[in-house]
Amino acid sequence: MSKVIADVYEIKEKIGSGGGGVVYLGEHLRLNKQVVLKADKRKLSVGEDKLRREVDMLKSLSQTYIPQVYDFIEEDGVVYTVMDYIPGESLDYLIKRREFPEQREVLRWACQLLEALQYLHSRPPHGILHGDIKPANIMLRHDGNICLIDYNIALALGEDGAVSVGYSRGYASPEHYGSTDSGLGDTISESTEVIDEAGKNLDKTEVLDMTGNKAENGQNWMSSGKSTHYKVVQLDVRSDLYSLGATLYHLLSGKKPAASAVDVVPLGKENCSIAVAEIINKSMQAMPEKRYQSAQEMLQAFRNLKKNDIRFVSHKKRKRAVYATAAGIVFIGAGVTFLGQRQIRQVADARVLASDSEKKLQQGELETAVEKALQATSRKSELDAPVLPEAQKALTDALGVYDLKDGWKDYGVVELEEKPLKLRLSPEGTLFAVVHDFKLDIYKVASREQVAVLEMEKSALSDFLFINEEQILYAGKGGIALYDLSAQKEIWSGDPCTTICISGNRKKAAAVNRKDSKATIYHLSNGKVIGTCDFGKRHFDVLENDSFEDPQNNLLALDQNGDYLAVSDSTGGLIFYDLKNKSPEDLILYETSDYTKFQGGFVKDVFAYTAYGKGKSEFGAIDMKNIQFLASYESNNPLILKIKNDEVYLAEGNLLIKVDLKSGEQRELAKLKKGSIVGYGATDNGCLILAEDGTVHFFDNVANEIAQFTDEKVAFMADMNQEFAITADMNADVLRMFRKVSQKDTVFFEYDADFKHDEARIDEKNHTVLLFSGTGFRLYNMEGGLVQEAKLPKQDQIYDEQFIRGEKDNYLEVTWYDGSVKKYSTKDGALIGDDKIARPTKDLFETFETEEYTFEAPLHGKIDVYSKKGHSFVKTIDEDAFLTYVTELPEGFVMEYVTTDGARYGLYLNKDLAPIAYLDGLCDISEGNFIFDFYQGELRKVKIYTLDELIRLGRER
Repeated sequence: MSKVIADVYEIKEKIGSGGGGVVYLGEHLRLNKQVVLKADKRKLSVGEDKLRREVDMLKSLSQTYIPQVYDFIEEDGVVYTVMDYIPGESLDYLIKRREFPEQREVLRWACQLLEALQYLHSRPPHGILHGDIKPANIMLRHDGNICLIDYNIALALGEDGAVSVGYSRGYASPEHYGSTDSGLGDTISESTEVIDEAGKNLDKTEVLDMTGNKAENGQNWMSSGKSTHYKVVQLDVRSDLYSLGATLYHLLSGKKPAASAVDVVPLGKENCSIAVAEIINKSMQAMPEKRYQSAQEMLQAFRNLKKNDIRFVSHKKRKRAVYATAAGIVFIGAGVTFLGQRQIRQVADARVLASDSEKKLQQGELETAVEKALQATSRKSELDAPVLPEAQKALTDALGVYDLKDGWKDYGVVELEEKPLKLRLSPEGTLFAVVHDFKLDIYKVASREQVAVLEMEKSALSDFLFINEEQILYAGKGGIALYDLSAQKEIWSGDPCTTICISGNRKKAAAVNRKDSKATIYHLSNGKVIGTCDFGKRHFDVLENDSFEDPQNNLLALDQNGDYLAVSDSTGGLIFYDLKNKSPEDLILYETSDYTKFQGGFVKDVFAYTAYGKGKSEFGAIDMKNIQFLASYESNNPLILKIKNDEVYLAEGNLLIKVDLKSGEQRELAKLKKGSIVGYGATDNGCLILAEDGTVHFFDNVANEIAQFTDEKVAFMADMNQEFAITADMNADVLRMFRKVSQKDTVFFEYDADFKHDEARIDEKNHTVLLFSGTGFRLYNMEGGLVQEAKLPKQDQIYDEQFIRGEKDNYLEVTWYDGSVKKYSTKDGALIGDDKIARPTKDLFETFETEEYTFEAPLHGKIDVYSKKGHSFVKTIDEDAFLTYVTELPEGFVMEYVTTDGARYGLYLNKDLAPIAYLDGLCDISEGNFIFDFYQGELRKVKIYTLDELIRLGRER
């Protein structure tokens, strides 16, 4: 099925249904993001206001183990709630397949669910109740964590802390059925809606059959024929705890609990540990006052399992007594077994932490990446498991100690309370501001220190503009306002608004509030109203619910002096209103059109714009002084226009260009190899590109890609200056920051960058540097003076060149296909050897020897490693590159590679041949240092760190 809701969401398929409604998988058409749409069965019979209040409350929720609710839409009498799509499967599918998890896993999920409930139950003003916890409403994500779903039937607790709601048979508390005791007390009212797991509304006879509320003659109270109003027992947080306990009961026992609390067979040692059974049995007590009274209390019980279990402590004491009287060999055997089990757990935990560190590093969360890597490498005693190589590599990567290349690097993240809507840097780039949850947060760029938090108008349309490094104009909670950041005070305020703009000379401001048919013009310095601009019957294109997102469809722009105001409208019109002459002779670019999205602004006397709608785009530039078109371009692809510092940038598909409005000249700034551009930032010295696959690309000022980063989510917003860059995704509550880094302090040798070479090698013995390739070599002294330069004969017949560290002398060895071998001293470049060997074959199969191993390396293919003891096979190393050198170090080996496009890198392996560091640009190893050459006229070096040194560096950060 395919149906578009509110022109924003496309319903793809039905994925479920229940008492609360029908659940669909959908897609946000603009963001290409999968979402879930819940069509509420209640429709509008309960009142739109009630449902809207419920969803607005849910939209404010943000917790790791619950989905985010985004939107509330009413269409054709059906109410849709839009929320996160959670990939994975619900726990009821595990139960149906009889794939019951281990107790340890169930306890981990229980703590996650209780964290979610603790969060929900504590939401102001009175807390939020889920009301229908069961396996079908718990999603198991691909990462092994859970998510508590289905919030259309979650209700806000009343002032007395209780609500009434339907139930799911077997997981519902006695209160769900209308009973306060063992099923023998109160009954439910005629008006109570009761729903089973399949979404079926049960009649009162079915309900009473389950609760045990029967008349003495065996007749149901409800079938007695009496017209009686029955008392309703309302739910509270303890009802959720019962349902959670019932869910855990099913996962641990393999059996669904009985519908009536009095018929539930308590968990025992045959199902799980006694301590766990006691917690779950307590949570399922029929009387609410006998259960845990809060999610926090039950969570603490799980966390304190071993500490509070007296029998566990006693058992440990008895075991110690037995060990004390047993024979020594038994003690040692048991100790080894215990130690082995503990180390197995430590290794498993360390592997997870190392993986988490790498993921956090990939997402730009440097501090968290280092923290997790330190945890993965932590050893408290010699009896702990050895540090895993992947843990050491994670720490090395997170610290970046071997990354000596200049350019854009991760600079960390800024965590937000909610997902961002807008992001901008200040004109000089010392500050940045972000809009989220109707708040405007301003930060210092370099320190990421928060400067101010300003309340905004409650609309996703609400905008802001930096006037300079000290003032910011924004759509405030009470109206447009100019705020002084240095003085931390408001300078002036005006009428309510959402969309704002300022003139090029920064003397005037214009503001429009949502669908108003006018703009108010202000003096920027003091907020005095200059006048208004009447749009007649025209107004902005605004979503029915503008609290979820700003589609950024509307254009509002003042020219250089504030004489013209450019405005787009909901009919596809684009009009220039004459503010100076106040005449009706406004300039109309489009009276109406099929375009639904406009972008643009003024660059002195020129107006540049893009328009998009019905699958076509248009870019145009108009000379406003002479009223004539300077440029016009149409495309079938969306165009993304940005105007910054009077420069015009335009992205289409995979290409970003800079446009000179006067001459029409276009300069390519970036071109993606695959996919389309969804956002970008640009400066005179380069740009950053946000690609549709989630990658972030940096290009220099001549359109060369110089850095690439990946992320799990696709960023859509970006801004940058010469030193910093920021990206943001509207579906993640973090900003990712980058910094342009120079590592000149690691440079120890400089050479002529125009000399083309393949390798650079250090001769410590003769204090020289050798640069060479298949055409020739240059030999320098360490001060940069040229010692010798030579071109090699018969260059097209050269088989190989190798730098050799000999016992008496170091030299460059060149081998030709005819078997000729020449040796050139790295002391003075003189020829010191001229030999003849058997003609080498062209397969370039090489063997590398260390004291312990032999590495057999073909030109293309996997490298086999053999132990020299009996030449037994050890392992295969698979790298998509050609192995050039193997160097043995005190703590392992370094394998140097060259790729098919000539790039060089190294892998640092431990003694067991497991990678512990990646070395981009490695060219040599000298006197305890790694040497790097990025072919830019410099050699750089860094010491080779031991694991202990890496751990110390991590702790000192």
